Amino acid sequence: MHAIEMPVVEINHQQQIHLQLPHTVRARKAKVIVIYDEPEQSADTLTLASFLNELPDVPAGMGLSREDIAQHIDNERQSWDN
Repeated sequence: MHAIEMPVVEINHQQQIHLQLPHTVRARKAKVIVIYDEPEQSADTLTLASFLNELPDVPAGMGLSREDIAQHIDNERQSWDN
């Protein structure tokens, strides 16, 4: 198995890329791995997961910590099995 690195190519508006292999490649099949950078997220496109990760573990010293909540959930799940 051989590998070659191709120059950076543009992804078109149809989410397609086009590659031209060197003439020295005589194989009939190839695996393609696409490596790309994620675009920067603006404040308008924050995901729920990223929002939740930004929240403090215990807001203003009130409430339960993440560990306490996880323990409570585990206890509830275990009670379902009994």
